[in-house]
Amino acid sequence: MQKTNDEILAEFKNLGTEKLLPMVGTGQVALLLEDGPRISGVMTAALVKTTEENAWNVLLDYDRYRAFLPGISTSRVVSRTDREIVVRFEAGVKVMGVGGMVRYTYRMVVAKPYVHVYDRDSGEISGYWAVLPVPGGGSVVLVHADVAKDVKSAHIFLRFLVDKLPTAEAGLHVSPVVMLVNRMKQRMEKSR
Repeated sequence: MQKTNDEILAEFKNLGTEKLLPMVGTGQVALLLEDGPRISGVMTAALVKTTEENAWNVLLDYDRYRAFLPGISTSRVVSRTDREIVVRFEAGVKVMGVGGMVRYTYRMVVAKPYVHVYDRDSGEISGYWAVLPVPGGGSVVLVHADVAKDVKSAHIFLRFLVDKLPTAEAGLHVSPVVMLVNRMKQRMEKSR
């Protein structure tokens, strides 16, 4: 039986700061969750030398994402309350020279240390960000987790690629999340 998005993300949340800290001490960590032959989720974490307050300020400044996240051409806050932020994104996507523009709207629910990310149209949770304080201060563990999209049904080109090169499926899921966390880490450390 296939796991729900909530179940997939809960498995990543179970890791917590205590388990992640030794891993991120040597570099960025990327983990895949597999459900049989299918990748069901991907999580990446990094140690960021910044304050918790600065990390939150950068993470929740959605209007500036386009300035430092690759491929994002539009990141516009549609509405904002203390706990919920609706953001419209437009991003250029390119895989092996084939590309296009994707548009999506997310509803972010802030429940520190997490920001839960929901697809605004379906209402389904698709991932989360976490800012986990490190004992002693001065650093945080930045975490981003996503429920993996079924790349085999996404597009005929992707289906061909995955069928011919099974390791491509992991790359299609991991690479964007790793790059996203790297850029967010750089921005947080630069702005402190």
